[in-house]
Amino acid sequence: DKIVKWTAQSHRIENITNSVGEKKLTLIHGDFHVGNMLFPKLSSHEGKVWCADRNTGHNKINDGAASSRPWLVDWSMSGIGNPLIDLVFFLVVGADVIPSNAHPDTDPVATTSKNLEKVLCQYHRTLNSSSWANSETRNEPFLGSELSSLLGPSLLSRDEMVSMFRQCLLNQFVILVCYDDLCRSLAEASPDKESKELLHSHFDRVNVRCVNMLLSEFGWREDIIL
Repeated sequence: DKIVKWTAQSHRIENITNSVGEKKLTLIHGDFHVGNMLFPKLSSHEGKVWCADRNTGHNKINDGAASSRPWLVDWSMSGIGNPLIDLVFFLVVGADVIPSNAHPDTDPVATTSKNLEKVLCQYHRTLNSSSWANSETRNEPFLGSELSSLLGPSLLSRDEMVSMFRQCLLNQFVILVCYDDLCRSLAEASPDKESKELLHSHFDRVNVRCVNMLLSEFGWREDIIL
């Protein structure tokens, strides 16, 4: 309650929103969660993995090529923006950073912190190793002189990325936790009892994930704002 009351103040919300919105560096999806992903149909047969060929519809051995990769759909909210927005939204809305089989005595904040460190390390490597970020295309006219100058030798330093991650995490906290009543109204509008209970359960898990990540990154500090 203390964190919610502290964060949900107009000037702080404005500061958080502005800090997230000003970092327009990459293409972002804007609604990046499992529900907007299509996964190939895989099955195991005699130790081999098979998948459906996109062109013929026939099964073939999956050799690890692009046919085995998920497809991201519904780009209606896409645009140029802060690359950490999609990552934070994905982690908060649909990715358990605490294993479902974790021991009951597991410290949720400590476990979240440990697993987030792994995710951020991998994300930073991937972000800076992308072909467009390290190739001659960074100097192409379509990037614009302002964006090209921002990119520098790498897209983001580790410290910059962590700072942006924390800003986006605070922003997501405001949206999903401080204004939880709005999310709950979506659940209450469900046509049947089962759907309503599922949505409430989903929002419960979302809030727990968000708060655990927030505490793992900040703890409780009076100077939590950037």
